[in-house]
Amino acid sequence: MDILSDTDQIQDRRAFVEEYNRLAKKLGIRVLQEFPETRAGTPIDKPEKRRWWSRIFRSPSSGPSAKARGPSGSLRHKRSVSDMALHLVHAWKPDPKTLDLQTMVRLSGKSFFYLPPEYSVEALVIPTCFRATAQHLVQYGPDTRGIFRIPGSLRIINAIFDYYCHETAGEEINSTTRCPSLPAHLNAATHDVASVFKKFISVLPGGILGSLAVYDALVAVYAQYRREPELSRTKETKARARLIALAIETVESKFRRELVCAVFGLLSVIGRAAETAARKDELGRPLPTSDLMGYTALGIIFGPLIVGDLLGSYDMKLDNPSPGPVLLPVTPPTLKLERQRNDNLEDAGLQAVNKAHVANDVTEMLITNWREIPRSVTDPGRIPTSIQGIRKFEDGRQLKQQAQGHEK
Repeated sequence: MDILSDTDQIQDRRAFVEEYNRLAKKLGIRVLQEFPETRAGTPIDKPEKRRWWSRIFRSPSSGPSAKARGPSGSLRHKRSVSDMALHLVHAWKPDPKTLDLQTMVRLSGKSFFYLPPEYSVEALVIPTCFRATAQHLVQYGPDTRGIFRIPGSLRIINAIFDYYCHETAGEEINSTTRCPSLPAHLNAATHDVASVFKKFISVLPGGILGSLAVYDALVAVYAQYRREPELSRTKETKARARLIALAIETVESKFRRELVCAVFGLLSVIGRAAETAARKDELGRPLPTSDLMGYTALGIIFGPLIVGDLLGSYDMKLDNPSPGPVLLPVTPPTLKLERQRNDNLEDAGLQAVNKAHVANDVTEMLITNWREIPRSVTDPGRIPTSIQGIRKFEDGRQLKQQAQGHEK
């Protein structure tokens, strides 16, 4: 990626879509599908959820205008002390923000992020707000108990967030270069940094992946990929890593692809430290392990963030593409209607729970298998099996196309 340019590169990824689909068909997995109506960054119209107390204590600005309420001579409500207190509460509470990656780069700049070689063999270029927090977590996160689970100081979290991503209303910032390290004057603890790292992800449209098509492909890898009897465990792991790498490389935004690699690389570093931590001391006595953040715990925490606000519009397809016939019992018509009403309510809640569980499991799969994904393993004459290998292939393909253009 060109470090001097602050503009995202939207690239043609059809070659990787075709290669993913070819391999998916070979392994009996459904192919990559399009979800054009739910791309990250596209606002999804949602009805405003108002609680009962907000309807009772509704502020004047949210209701009809003064002209609509009645003639100018009618009595007007005089604001009481409770009204002013309520206004102060609403004024203090910050409005929820939504910031895309391009905006984050504009507000904080972008910087190189470094992971250990087994998690990324090359530096990643990500928004500086992510780089500063992630680099701190790479260094101190593996040794911090309850990382991402124990919340940090709200004051420090908001201060770090505003330091990198604050923009005063009416003042447009064209570009910014922030320090790639955390501001020393804030004296942030590791739990504070972990919390603000999650907050940066939570304000991204589409969460970490930013694409339902990619998420659906990963769901298929998780739910439908079964090891062939003749395959060894090593070959199975490499085949799964190849599918995951190809799915990620179909993302058109280069900012997004770099961020995906940075987030899951970081989580894999922290998760592996917990998975390999000693369970007993030198005398054989068990050590406390409840606050170790292994792969499963990290999957539960970051599952809701994998596609963020897009998860609600995702229609799960977990079944095998060619399932056998299902026999259902005959139900009397009168009981069927009543049961159908109850089932519809139960199914809606159950589906939401199932979506959350699947998102957690897919996230855990990515974190667990990540060490296999960035390895630079290429097959001559074919699209390579890892993200780093794919990028080398991509660069070579672009040079070849440029050479052919000059010949013409």
